[in-house]
Amino acid sequence: MELVYRDLLLCNMKNDYIMKTPLHLINPNDENQFLSTSTVYMGVKVLNQIKIPAIQQRKDLLKEFYNRCINFIKTSCLQIKKNMIF
Repeated sequence: MELVYRDLLLCNMKNDYIMKTPLHLINPNDENQFLSTSTVYMGVKVLNQIKIPAIQQRKDLLKEFYNRCINFIKTSCLQIKKNMIF
């Protein structure tokens, strides 16, 4: 479970923060440690779909999509941290 937690954290938080901080001290809500919205990792298939011109034209929807993904990852991390003892 620790590996899954760390992998999720690495999707949207700074690598050096995650690697240097003990797991029990990491705060998934710390927005100072978040990656910029466009660098959040969501997988190769998602990245390929986002490159489609029709999707790139809808910046408002793309921003909403990123925000929802970030919130999902953050909520997942908070629940893992809450339910697991690291």
